[in-house]
Amino acid sequence: MHGIAGFGAALVLAALVSLFVDPLPQRLRTGLDVCGALFIGGLAAFGFHIQEAEYVTSWQQQRDFWLELAPLLQDARPGDNIVLQIEYRRHGVVPYTQGFTGDEIPVYPNLAFSYFLDFTPDPKHPPTFHGYAGYIKVSEGDGEVVIQSPAFDPQRFAHIRGDNLLFLRVQDGVIQRVAGEVTLGGHTMFARPIASVTGNPVKISRLFWDLFEPKWLNLLVYSPVGQKLPAMVMQRERK
Repeated sequence: MHGIAGFGAALVLAALVSLFVDPLPQRLRTGLDVCGALFIGGLAAFGFHIQEAEYVTSWQQQRDFWLELAPLLQDARPGDNIVLQIEYRRHGVVPYTQGFTGDEIPVYPNLAFSYFLDFTPDPKHPPTFHGYAGYIKVSEGDGEVVIQSPAFDPQRFAHIRGDNLLFLRVQDGVIQRVAGEVTLGGHTMFARPIASVTGNPVKISRLFWDLFEPKWLNLLVYSPVGQKLPAMVMQRERK
């Protein structure tokens, strides 16, 4: 849609430039027409480049990100805190493209989680998803570690106590669950290992399928514990 609008805007701008230079002498008018055509054509081409290099790339990254993430969270429990250590690498696993600032990346998982993944065991008390980067503040008190992410809303902070932490990290271009002791911001906490589950407690949402439309007929997702998750993929077919 942006590309189509950009092409139309270029035509309108070209018409206005043509009207402006029309009263000028022929030789000067020809030179200005050529320069204007090159400039406006370049702007239109740049608009299409941004559409492909940023918006389309971001769409692809987000789709792949959530499809890769869902199988790692099947053992999530109500009240769990899912923490992802952000990888700041252009066009890497975590959605991060030139058109969006790096500061937005730790916020994205928290806001998008409830829209793209459905937690079926207890929809009213789902786990929460938090992005972590080096500048995110971490504090400790009253027997819990608080990860202040997203920073703009204290009500959304991650409160880590006991074994309610699921920790994710990107290693070799793949999102992996990390178990055992984890140190963030100078504070050490325990990340729960993956456990076997029955069924698919965490499902890809209908909104996700509507927005991203992956080739779900050819897609087969495997859980980390070796169980096939065809229901996650075929859910749309049944509806």
